[in-house]
Amino acid sequence: MKYCPNKKSAVSGFLVMVLIITAGFVVIFFVMPMILGGANIAAADSMCRGSVALRDKTYTDISPGIGPVDVDIIEFGTPLLCKTSEFTLPEDKNADEETIKKEIAELIVSCWFRYGEGLIENVFKTTGQEATNRCQVCYIVNLRETTEFKRVPTEEDQSEIESKMEVINAINENIIMHKIQQGRCSGEDCQIIEAEIAAFEEEKEKEGTNLRNIVNKLDGIFLSEFTDYLHNTPYKLISESDDCKIEGGFCIKGKSIEDCGKAGVFPDEDIVPSDMIIDEASSVCRKKGHTSCCYTDYGCLNRGGICISDPPEEIEEQYTRYNDDVWGCPTDEYCFVKNENHYTYGGYVQSFGGEGLTMVTTGIYPGETYAISFGSPSDTCGWCNLAKKIGAGIGAASVIAGGAILVATGVVASPFTLGASLGLTVVGTAVVAGGVAGATAGFVATALATNAIHHFQELFTTRNMNTVYFTTLKQLQQDGGLCSIIESV
Repeated sequence: MKYCPNKKSAVSGFLVMVLIITAGFVVIFFVMPMILGGANIAAADSMCRGSVALRDKTYTDISPGIGPVDVDIIEFGTPLLCKTSEFTLPEDKNADEETIKKEIAELIVSCWFRYGEGLIENVFKTTGQEATNRCQVCYIVNLRETTEFKRVPTEEDQSEIESKMEVINAINENIIMHKIQQGRCSGEDCQIIEAEIAAFEEEKEKEGTNLRNIVNKLDGIFLSEFTDYLHNTPYKLISESDDCKIEGGFCIKGKSIEDCGKAGVFPDEDIVPSDMIIDEASSVCRKKGHTSCCYTDYGCLNRGGICISDPPEEIEEQYTRYNDDVWGCPTDEYCFVKNENHYTYGGYVQSFGGEGLTMVTTGIYPGETYAISFGSPSDTCGWCNLAKKIGAGIGAASVIAGGAILVATGVVASPFTLGASLGLTVVGTAVVAGGVAGATAGFVATALATNAIHHFQELFTTRNMNTVYFTTLKQLQQDGGLCSIIESV
């Protein structure tokens, strides 16, 4: 907030701000011992989120010499109380890959939540030279082996994979060049070029198979697999109910089961009165100006979903299947939720609150240490414009893959996705195989896991929207540290 008062309102306005900030420090005085005393991670997240909101309310930018007191303070506000939490995962020594993906995904959305879900543009309230970072580490995760999650890729594995990638990239370059020539040729020349393209495609398929065979020998969750999980696994569902019961339910003005069965009460029109229950004395509904609460024994129906065993095509297009005990259905039926009420882990960051971005630069391997970080928008972002232009040129269905990736037929990695308004998946360099379109090689060098990534620093110091990063700790610590690790507050 910019604070440049005139003389008549200066005193009152200044005192109001002082009182607000003083109240903020009183809150901090009481909660600080909880953080310093080793409160659990959930408490630390709540404390951070509260301090983010408080700083946003109390932050004031004062122009020197204009207020009632000639002060030299330029900007002030309550501090952030966001301490980096470090721990070891998974707790279960028998955890499998699905469990580990879920635990990491939960931390990514928790990091997004603790810093305000993208609803605050500049969380850190820094400008000028102090704004070069605007990035803090939420969590440091030491990932240990389990009985179901063991082998780490060796240097030999990495070298072999990178060698195969170089071969595939060279083949793709030849295919692209030949297709350019194909658009300009005529007669027999076209036939020759077409035959050469077919030969390159066959060679690429062969090398892609070889690469997949190498990858399949390794334990680990590869970047492409994890990004697929983030953007295809449900995280949050929006209920359409009136919440007149713990499990949902809808309010009506009538008092009978027949009233519950009238069109429009339940989104699922196939519900029959025998499946319904009515609470004729619902205090929640009375507050809403209604009388009774209609509900069933099934959470899916109570929250606005539909239960069906064999969905028709129109349902599959407009709804997403969701499996969860809370959103339950009768035996042999599945819960389907409207697409607009369904958020994956990645979708939650991209569009649930403010617009956001998830950037994943590595796969997940036992024995590695990872960092999950949050960054606010920077003043400039050169690569953002480049990525947007590339995405617009290639098309929303295409993936430009780069960073720490494995790309072959059926294995496509996308280190980050832009916000919902862009509607596309895109990153820096094109590493293309198996028919996946891409372009603009060289912006981010192909690498595996902890290998160096060219211009990696730029991806962490410039951004055009709030961003959550998932990286190895080694990646984060290059170039003197790309995000701040907050050991104490």
